[in-house]
Amino acid sequence: SSIFASVTTRGSKLSSFSTLKAFCGSSFESTTSSEKTTSTSILLRAFADRQYPVQTITVVTELNLSHLNEVYEYLKQLGVKAMMFNPAHVLGRAEQSIDLMIFVQTFLPLRQRAEAEGIVVVSDFLADITENYVPRNFQCDACRPSTNIHYNGDLVACTRAYGSASPVDNPFIWGCVQEQGVYIDTVKKQALEARTVDAMPDPCQMCFLKYNCAGDCLIALYCEKGTWFEPISVRCEAKRWFYIQYFLWRMNES
Repeated sequence: SSIFASVTTRGSKLSSFSTLKAFCGSSFESTTSSEKTTSTSILLRAFADRQYPVQTITVVTELNLSHLNEVYEYLKQLGVKAMMFNPAHVLGRAEQSIDLMIFVQTFLPLRQRAEAEGIVVVSDFLADITENYVPRNFQCDACRPSTNIHYNGDLVACTRAYGSASPVDNPFIWGCVQEQGVYIDTVKKQALEARTVDAMPDPCQMCFLKYNCAGDCLIALYCEKGTWFEPISVRCEAKRWFYIQYFLWRMNES
């Protein structure tokens, strides 16, 4: 089995342990920041010592953006071999996003360091190009669409998108599990399935990341543009900058 840990960091120190879950459904959570930090350390070290595959997920905010190396070093000392650093977006409880160009400029040297040290470091902002990467024309499983069941029975293609609009208007809610059976909104389902990079505008068709980015994150575009068919230029620029610099580095290293 695999274990995923979700951690929150403030400043240079790990200060809050959100959840730690195994596929069996177990969860561990303390009450105070100091207790959570201790619990995180003990649990992650114990799992690493037993050679359980552990992956941490750190949400990157303005508070910890300048301390990613310290967070990385802390987790590495606990035996973590796979880490994900995801930039905060204005969604759900998050009220402030971060500058994505500054994020990728900070993330690149961290990624380079991690590769040299045999640690897997990825981000949900950047479709990976080394870890079992397969070119594709859809951005994520939301385009399949995914079958995530909300507590009230709603079928939602992306769990992060559930509160982005009312259930009737939300294009990510494409059905519902009812006592009488499963109801499918075929119009919404087909709209999700039709969201491929081939249906995106010209900038995507000409981009060298066409089958990597595949039109970018549906919920990020929808929340800002009101449609998932219009790319956001600042996101495109940050992604292109990162991959150009990454490939230049790889070529110089080869």
